[in-house]
Amino acid sequence: QRVLVDFSLAAAILFCGLLIMTFLFGRIYCSTLCPLGLAQEFLMLVFRRKVAVQPNRPYKYFLAAAVFGALVGGTAYLVRLIDPYTLFGSAFSGAWLGLSFIIVIGILVWFKGRLFCSNICPVGVALGLISKHAVNQIYIENDKCVSCGLCASKCPTGSIDFKSKTVDNETCVKCFKCLGACRKSGIRY
Repeated sequence: QRVLVDFSLAAAILFCGLLIMTFLFGRIYCSTLCPLGLAQEFLMLVFRRKVAVQPNRPYKYFLAAAVFGALVGGTAYLVRLIDPYTLFGSAFSGAWLGLSFIIVIGILVWFKGRLFCSNICPVGVALGLISKHAVNQIYIENDKCVSCGLCASKCPTGSIDFKSKTVDNETCVKCFKCLGACRKSGIRY
């Protein structure tokens, strides 16, 4: 009920704009607008590690349902613990919870790339479900692909399986690094 009271027209317009943008272009929000996503991209540049193909983990749907269910139920406590904007703002202000989370994110990035974005973040889960059916998606052209793996080596979320020549557009954050890596123009958007 409190969520409904705090609801505003500006928030509704931004929310609808985000949904439309995701439906048209995929999860481009996660790679260009989300501050925690941008922080992870910076860490990926510093660490320069290759990310293996990441499975699409079903627990993320339960986590997102719990977070959004609590929000609809009138409490923002769970959202504050896992929302990327809240956590980034908390870390930027020097709060211990935010700083601790940034350390955890750094460890995740070191070992698993952008695992938080693809399999933990509730906003990413919701946008991923829309992105799965987006108008514009990244795909591999079977006749041009030579299965070299360059595209997959650049993918921060492990969304590209070059062996089966598939891209998981639900977890892909549309950073477009794969497009520049392919020397045969075998990957398209």
